Formats: sequence, C-alpha cells, structure tokens
Amino acid sequence: MKKRYYLLLFVVFTLTFTLPLWAKKAVKSKLDPVKLKKSLPVKEIDAGVLFTYKDANAEKVALTGDFNNWDAGKQMMTKNEHGVWYMVIPLKKGKIEYKFVVNGANWIKDPDNKLSVPDPYGGENSVFTVKKEYDLGGAKLQSDGQVQFKYFAPQAGSVNLAGSFNNWSMDSDPMEKDNTGFWVLKKKLESGSYQYKYVVDGNWTPDPMNSNTTDDGFGGVNSVIEVK
Repeated sequence: MKKRYYLLLFVVFTLTFTLPLWAKKAVKSKLDPVKLKKSLPVKEIDAGVLFTYKDANAEKVALTGDFNNWDAGKQMMTKNEHGVWYMVIPLKKGKIEYKFVVNGANWIKDPDNKLSVPDPYGGENSVFTVKKEYDLGGAKLQSDGQVQFKYFAPQAGSVNLAGSFNNWSMDSDPMEKDNTGFWVLKKKLESGSYQYKYVVDGNWTPDPMNSNTTDDGFGGVNSVIEVK
C-alpha cells in the first residue's frame, strides 16, 4: 500500500510541476508575431530569427545589418494591427550587428536589446548571437538529379529564375513562395556550368547564398552553379 501511495504522490507531483513547463514551451514554439501587442527581445524560433519593433505611427520599418550589407531597402518589416513591426529571417550561425531604419531615415538600435557595440558614426549597433543552424536557401543539387533554387524574400510579390539555361528569360521559370518566406523552384539541368540570377519584382539580383560568381558584363555579377 505504501508503495502505491508514494507512486501516486510522485505522479501527482510530476503532473503538477511539469505540465506548466510543457505548456510554456508549447506556447513559445507557437509564437505568432501577427498577434503580438508589444515588441519583444530578438529571439530564435523554428523558422528563423524573430525581430520586432513597436511604432504604430511609422510608415515603414526596415531591418538592416551586417547580414544584408546594411541595405535599408532589402528587408522590409511587416506591421500588425497592434503597431508591432516584425520579421522572421533565417540567418547564419554566429554574431550579428543590426539596426531598425524607420521611415527610411532614422537608424535606431533595438530598444529591447541591451547588447550593443559602437558603430563607425558615433552611435551603437545592436548585437545578437545566432545559435541555431537554419536553412538559408541557395542552389543545391537534389537526390533526384534536379537543382533546387531557394531564395528568401517574404515581402516580394514575384520571383523568377533567369539564367543561361533559359536564355535569361524573366518569366520562363517563375518560383513559388512557401509559408516560410522562401521562393522555391526545382529544375532539371544537364551536366555543365550555368550562370543565373533571381528577378525579384523586376529587379535582377545574384544569389546571396552562392559565393561562386562571374562578371555579368554590366558592372555586376552572375551566380554560377556547376552541375555534375
């Protein structure tokens, strides 16, 4: 009887103190930035790194940092109905520096992040260390012999793949957007070397995840993929 009694006490204790922890983890994993009523410290979630900034009166807010060459027009954030601007983006593992650019002019460090380093202009950049390994996209040969092209652009209205394999057509190979903000296309290519770019809302851009490039003849570069 005593053994059963102690076993019952153990079960009750376990359920009482561990269920709340499980519930917290479940809520955390299902964090939905669309429903946030206040900004949060930058954090890693399943799909990528979540950045938030609250300013209900801002017309636009961009996320900029050393991961996108401080381009204030590349990563535009989305505002929810509570005035919280947010973006989830997969980033390389390691330390990053970043800021928010409000209305195209005001460069602001993250008010929810106490970690910062001096910037070259007498101000400060916010700092965060990415610990998880995320899928960053790029062009990769698949086991079925096709090449998967994957480009992260959650705000884009259209992305097309153009290259030497389709005579640089801007509309022959439209990519499809998945629910994580990636545009994806699988294409069968014969063995050889191919040059390509992504056409993002009409703008030509090389693959940021492919360091193999060549001069495009117009002052820029084309990405290059070798298929064997």
